[in-house]
Amino acid sequence: MSVRELGTTICSSLIKTLKPYGFTRKGARFSRDNAQYCEHFAVSGSRWNSGEAPWEFSVDVGVFFHEIPAREGAKGLWRYSHAVGSTNSILAGSPTAFFVTPDNVESVASDVAKIILATSEQLPGIVGPACQRAHDGWASFLPVPASWSVGEACPSNAD
Repeated sequence: MSVRELGTTICSSLIKTLKPYGFTRKGARFSRDNAQYCEHFAVSGSRWNSGEAPWEFSVDVGVFFHEIPAREGAKGLWRYSHAVGSTNSILAGSPTAFFVTPDNVESVASDVAKIILATSEQLPGIVGPACQRAHDGWASFLPVPASWSVGEACPSNAD
């Protein structure tokens, strides 16, 4: 199996787990909508991949706030997001990278799906400062560094 096929296979396996939780898939991006924002999780292959297994990838996170227009000219995940981070910057203890081979696709997909769902649970508690910055026209990393926070944060979806 080529590394390109590994990437496609891991994404196909991920959507099987994530779809019952309300996620949709477009290519290597998995998205879910809620009242305040749309969350995106993007499988991103390492630029150092050689074309042979294992295929190394990370999972990036983006949040798009519904009431704020998209940023013009943005590229990559920023095109769909006002704030971007990675699962390992939001979820303590999660890996910075994943390595998939033909022999471990299903187990890696299962682990990554659990990390995506756990990261998603953390978002309501951290998106407020990013929302305020987006209202002010700024892009943000997730979580927003404390020194970047300005004014009142937007309300979260936390119950």
